[in-house]
Amino acid sequence: MTKREREQFEKYNPTSQDNLSTRELKIGEWWVKKQGAFRNTLITVLLIIGVGGISIGLFTIGEYFVIGQDREAIETRRLLRAKVPFTQYHESLAPEDPVLDRVQVLPGTGDQYDFVTIATNPNTDWYVDITYSFVFDTRETETRTIQLVPGQRTVVSELGYETTRRPVSPVIQISDVQWYRVPSQLTLDPEGYVSARNNVVIDDVTFIPGIQADAETDLLPAHRAQFTLTNDTAFNFWSIPVYVLLYNGSSLRAVAKTEMKSLQSGEKRDGEIRLFNNRLNVNNVEVFPYVPVFDESIYQPQ
Repeated sequence: MTKREREQFEKYNPTSQDNLSTRELKIGEWWVKKQGAFRNTLITVLLIIGVGGISIGLFTIGEYFVIGQDREAIETRRLLRAKVPFTQYHESLAPEDPVLDRVQVLPGTGDQYDFVTIATNPNTDWYVDITYSFVFDTRETETRTIQLVPGQRTVVSELGYETTRRPVSPVIQISDVQWYRVPSQLTLDPEGYVSARNNVVIDDVTFIPGIQADAETDLLPAHRAQFTLTNDTAFNFWSIPVYVLLYNGSSLRAVAKTEMKSLQSGEKRDGEIRLFNNRLNVNNVEVFPYVPVFDESIYQPQ
């Protein structure tokens, strides 16, 4: 561009909105002059990247064939010879054993005795069916099976065993243990699954000493353990066993059992157990509903 043309270009003054401004014309002039240099720079950068990538790839392939194959074979042999601690691995995945309290023998009515212990399942995603009996002296009670629900305390007992001699040194004998992991197709939240089906609430627990007979029914004097049970689940049950443990301080004095039959969802029901042990001295009562939530036979059709 000559000096005269440049002066005319700089004096250019657009008279219409369709014309370009002086600034836009200068930017266009700059781009026309520089676009060749930009293109050359871009081509150079792409060439460097391409050549560098190809070089790295060829180097890696060459290194593998020269060094890597031997190194891989050595590492494979080392892994094959390594001892994998399968025993420790399986033990880490296995459930913890249930915790069993000391077995106690309690006098019942006449020549009957009650065996009782409390079992706790410490696992949150395993439940277990145990087959047990109580062994004492040279004798043994009937064999029974009970389900221990994850995270729950459960009464394990043999009630009303008849013998003329008080049982001595009783222990619980476990003859079979069947562990089951809570299936993932049932729930990914085992604790929530159990809680939703085990939410049987006990309230208003009282103990009434048996001082005199019931005038209305003409019964013998009897101690009474009373409570209120609410089925705060969405399920109907055919029958729920309820255990009542009676204490004097921390010492267990008696155990009894009743059945709450045909218990409907949301139902609230009063329960009572009577005991005819005249020497019973009680100041604390504990009530245990037993809901084996993984036993489908306990549920009524919805």
